[in-house]
Amino acid sequence: MKRLLLLGTILFCATTWVRGALSQEIGAFADEAGTQITIDSRTGLTPNPDLNDWPSAVVWVVAYDLPELSGFEYRLTKSDASALESTPVFYPSTAIDSGTNGDVRVNTGICFQLGSSEAGPNPDAIRLAKYKFTWVVLPSVDVLYCVAPSQASGASAPQYTECVDTPTPLEFALIRNQCSSVPAGCCRIFFEYDPYGLPVNQCIPVPVESSSWGSLKAAY
Repeated sequence: MKRLLLLGTILFCATTWVRGALSQEIGAFADEAGTQITIDSRTGLTPNPDLNDWPSAVVWVVAYDLPELSGFEYRLTKSDASALESTPVFYPSTAIDSGTNGDVRVNTGICFQLGSSEAGPNPDAIRLAKYKFTWVVLPSVDVLYCVAPSQASGASAPQYTECVDTPTPLEFALIRNQCSSVPAGCCRIFFEYDPYGLPVNQCIPVPVESSSWGSLKAAY
């Protein structure tokens, strides 16, 4: 029974995340609210009607601790390039992406504010982009989608601009989580499983603020 409870703890951590105290954070998520950092390929993939109903996954880019912005810049990296990628959707609807060669450089066209109708379902976050990936053949290894700095700007971190007359690029911090198998700012899709049906790259919690692997084990 204790083993089952412990395995349940591991799986629970694999699907949730804990925000740190950093400001203006950005990350890739499995849901548009920006609360899930993993996708179980056995249950989390859906048929893509635009591509012969092949299995697909949606990845969202979401920003936290930011009341408003007039632009943003980043690059979404992929550990596996076998997926067919649909045209990304950027928010709000007035957004114009001028990025090239994989860079995203969006002018929102308006002062895009937290809590607006296009900011998404989470009142504490701003939804920035939606990506859909579709596979003809499913990968044999897990896939990571991560927010990274754009290459053209040469910046060391993803960036955003405030709603001011002369905006200056400011740095986003990558959202941290408690799982060493899901790096900061990333979303993982699990394709590898062990004989017990658990992901091979199980979520191993690492200390973030007051939570740790030891405190989680002590609860059981």
